[in-house]
Amino acid sequence: MKHAILILCIILCGKLFSQNLEERIYTATEKFNATRTTEALTTLDSEIKEFEEALKSKDDYLAFINLLINKAYYLEKTHHYQSAISTYEKAWELYKKEKIATVFKYDIIEHCLINLGVLYHKTNNYTNAENTIKYYTALAQSQNNIKQQVVGAVNLANLYQKLGKHNLAIEIAHKGIQLSIKHPVEQRRLRQITKTSQLTLNESRIAMCGTGLHTPPIPFRFEDQQIAYNAAMQNGDYDKGLKLFRSLMQYWNNTLTSARELAKLKHEEAKIYLLLGRNDEAKKALHQGLSALLPNYHKNSLPETHTLFPENTFIDLFDALAALQENPEEALEYYDLSFYVSNLLSSQITSQEAKLVELASNRRRSENSIALLYQLQIHSENSIYTQRALQYAENSKAFLLKENLSKKNLLARHPKDSLLIKEQQLLKTQEQLTSKLIKTPYSKPGTDYATPLRDSLNSVNIALRRLQKSIKTRYTTQGFTGIDYNSLKENLQQKEAALVTYFYGNKHIYQFVLTDKSLDFKAIELDKKTISAIQSFIHLFDNASVINNDVSGYTHQAFTMYNTLQLEAIQLKKNIVIIPDGLLNFIPFEALLSSETKSSNFNKMPFLVRDHTIVYNSSVDLYLKSKKQNTANRLLGVFPVFEGTDQALEFTVNEAKRIEQEVDAKFLMYNSATKSSFLEHASQYSILHLSTHASSGNFIVPAHIEFSDETLYLNELYTLNISPKLVVLSACETGIGKLQKGEGPMSLARGFSYAGAKNILFSLWQISDASTARIMALFYKDYSNSESASYANRQSKLKYLDDTGISNSKKSPYYWSAFVYYGSLETPHKNNTSYILIGIISILIIVLLLSIFKRQYGKRSQRVPS
Repeated sequence: MKHAILILCIILCGKLFSQNLEERIYTATEKFNATRTTEALTTLDSEIKEFEEALKSKDDYLAFINLLINKAYYLEKTHHYQSAISTYEKAWELYKKEKIATVFKYDIIEHCLINLGVLYHKTNNYTNAENTIKYYTALAQSQNNIKQQVVGAVNLANLYQKLGKHNLAIEIAHKGIQLSIKHPVEQRRLRQITKTSQLTLNESRIAMCGTGLHTPPIPFRFEDQQIAYNAAMQNGDYDKGLKLFRSLMQYWNNTLTSARELAKLKHEEAKIYLLLGRNDEAKKALHQGLSALLPNYHKNSLPETHTLFPENTFIDLFDALAALQENPEEALEYYDLSFYVSNLLSSQITSQEAKLVELASNRRRSENSIALLYQLQIHSENSIYTQRALQYAENSKAFLLKENLSKKNLLARHPKDSLLIKEQQLLKTQEQLTSKLIKTPYSKPGTDYATPLRDSLNSVNIALRRLQKSIKTRYTTQGFTGIDYNSLKENLQQKEAALVTYFYGNKHIYQFVLTDKSLDFKAIELDKKTISAIQSFIHLFDNASVINNDVSGYTHQAFTMYNTLQLEAIQLKKNIVIIPDGLLNFIPFEALLSSETKSSNFNKMPFLVRDHTIVYNSSVDLYLKSKKQNTANRLLGVFPVFEGTDQALEFTVNEAKRIEQEVDAKFLMYNSATKSSFLEHASQYSILHLSTHASSGNFIVPAHIEFSDETLYLNELYTLNISPKLVVLSACETGIGKLQKGEGPMSLARGFSYAGAKNILFSLWQISDASTARIMALFYKDYSNSESASYANRQSKLKYLDDTGISNSKKSPYYWSAFVYYGSLETPHKNNTSYILIGIISILIIVLLLSIFKRQYGKRSQRVPS
């Protein structure tokens, strides 16, 4: 009995303590909301630590989640966006983990998820924003909450509009309008988004006539004024636009809820003044915008970087102020502040897709900075401006590849670090979920398989961001720090090489030519004629007949392109490293002509490959790190063949046989060339050779490569961790993919680079099965003798051109120049076998001659007695 009473007392005390804890949490929340100061936040943080350790019941957790959301709301309103995001995320995770929805009717969408999605958008974390909005919209649909579905439509359409996906924005807005009959405020916003996107798509007539949906008209003069303002700005009537903007400001001033909104309006006002040429008024508006975000800001000095925070409005203001500066150095200072804020934003982003959007937005700023430095360099003999310009160009190139390489190098130096191991696991899971999401088909209502994937992906992204914050605290020196010019000059001297790197902008292509003794900086005007010439040259390789039907037309364009890209500066160097950019990624430089010719015989034409070994790379930094690996040549070959289908690759069987004669190889042939077998064995071989079908993908489906049973998509390559010294992609279009500014084509070749391959041979267009087999046989024969992929790639092309058994039409560059080599310049090893044989034969001859000499003259002469 005593034991029973004791147990009952313990239970009652525990229950009483739990109730007290719940009440204490609610009391702390109310107290904080009553003051909402920095001091109150410090006190609340101390209480949060105490509360979190004592949480037990569902009531406790609900109270704690409510406290976190109130804290996050305060942080959001005071512009501490990243802290607000982390706090909202923590509340959301606890809500799911403790299964609060099974006990309480707490509106997590209204209190947490809507705000979280908006904050992701504000901080340019577009992938998380999209996934979060789609997730809570689906959740609201399952709960039949029309208002939250409409809010989701507003936020998603607004996101797509920001990303320039105007057709998607219009589609989502239309669906929201159909739901929003009882929600006039949201309906007005959806109509505004629709008409703004239609204006942007030059559909002014449709925009001014309406959406075409039969919904009741809304008598609201403000909406009409805003539409008229957008139309005036779209049509270049800036005086009318300014009048309408001032009229709208009277309404906006009464509805502003944050300093951020005021800063954005001041930026919009400055844009109008700038278009009208009223620069002083534009500057005044921009400084007012900065003052709204930074109360202690003084317009006569640049803001200190420590006062800035991850807010994309800063970037708009700084870029606009940079454009208004008369002094180039002062303009560059403002651009550098924009880059600083952009880095703050990107450091919080974990998904590759969102980072690509952020990087693309930096390109215009990079071009403006390079243009300023080019003008300074023209009037100076000091190469410092060229070096600075090259650094801006390099910073905008292959950022994600360099970042990934840095992560893998860090793990290689600390292979037992649990944080780094966990990071790689989460990155792998992230790409797996992304790949599944890409392949998940649109489903009917009630069978949305994508919703749980989005939730899982967001959870992984949250975990990654927290983990990477801890890694950054532990390792502060990771990442790209700048071009090491001394190492680069030493490399180029040793390799007898020149390096040519391009920056493909909107107005100019900037070219940097580096040797061990010089650094040149040139600007190529990118007018319509130049763009047309580049596109026309690329299209010469669309099919085999284009060049053969007009050989003289090809020779003219090939020499013109050589001059356009100003390659005469590299004539004296036998080895050339080319770092292309933009559309130049799709040009086979080896097939350019270094002089005019009237010959119709391809083997007599002055192709660049005749005089130079050419290798490519994605950036200067990656080139310097693409060192040769001294490992045994063990090759894994993948040859599905696809026998008996209309996709059969009959010549690949001969290709495999020829390779086997030159290299120690294991082949996955026919039905054994499965995706799972390749993934299982890939890390065990130093050379990976894939001879199969591939595709560059499209705007929906990413680049992919075929196995006998399955398709391997680009995102899946990102999950691999391999380090082969060479990957050969003997398939069509393996170097082609959606072109991302700065990062290059989202191709299979890039996927293998991301996975860890340093040297890759890949194709730029759809290639002939037969010529590919011949080229590959020649390549491996020279590679086995020289141990140099760069040398073997060139030799295979020269031998193909000089082969008298190949007809002239088959010597068109369409057949031999498709394969380009990305990686390092490798000095070929001479095959010592012949020298050894010659040495042995020479020794035998010497021994034989000595033997003969000894027989004839080597006997001691007998002395004749006197």
